[in-house]
Amino acid sequence: MPGNDQKVDGPFLFTGMAKRFTDTDKYKKPFIRGLPGPYKLLWDYLYHDCDHAGIWIVDFDIAQIYIGNDMPVNKEDALKYFNSGEKRIVVLSDGAKWFLPSFIDFQYGELNSQNRAHNSVITILSKYNLFDSNKGLIRPLQGAKVKDKDKDMVKVKAEPAYKKFYREQWELTKGHTMASKYQHIVKYIMNMDKNVVDEPGLHILNLKKQLSFEQFVTLQNYCEKRATSIKEMVDSWLNKPSYSTGRVSVYAVLNKWAGKAAIQGTNFQDKNTPLIKTNIGKS
Repeated sequence: MPGNDQKVDGPFLFTGMAKRFTDTDKYKKPFIRGLPGPYKLLWDYLYHDCDHAGIWIVDFDIAQIYIGNDMPVNKEDALKYFNSGEKRIVVLSDGAKWFLPSFIDFQYGELNSQNRAHNSVITILSKYNLFDSNKGLIRPLQGAKVKDKDKDMVKVKAEPAYKKFYREQWELTKGHTMASKYQHIVKYIMNMDKNVVDEPGLHILNLKKQLSFEQFVTLQNYCEKRATSIKEMVDSWLNKPSYSTGRVSVYAVLNKWAGKAAIQGTNFQDKNTPLIKTNIGKS
């Protein structure tokens, strides 16, 4: 429990200065790794200097002092680097303030008006049309300024189809001896269980036909008899997104590679390898 000189604001404990959650793996992530040195420091600084609602009062003169004059940064390049491939900075108040949606995602998860710890955050975000009591956290369209929530704002992306699919499949695994193995492979591809590339394998997860539990059991039994590994095949696929080009079915791809591995070892890259003889999951 906090002492008399401490106060709690949301999930953070304050003892004179704010303490916030940090991601110990952040410098391993492709986005951070790809930033020039000065902008790695600036991104980290923004997470510490923004308010508890993820809003930073733009002041590059002060930021430069804290980061160091030997690490020059500027607003234009910062927006270019930070919003490359994904809108990580939302410009507010004609450029006077920046909002970091990922700060909310990491520090709080899904904002809930029934959670007292979230109330002050929701109040601040609502002032900028960044939160709706019915829709939750909302974000601007790529490249649009935050002015009219009905015109320029959209709800956070709907749940991907693969998440719904696997949630339904997991229900089918209850009580099955292979349940934990199936769930581990699915979580591994999603990076819920840390995978070889440390990010979700979206090039696999976005295929039209995902790996059903029935298909997994068939494939797992085949691999165990032939000393091959589904995980090794998945690792190879995660490292080579191009393998997904023109593909429809996760099972069909793994099925081909398992057949090749049984004959030639663990080179899973030949698109012409015949399928294992089965009627499940043809594509």
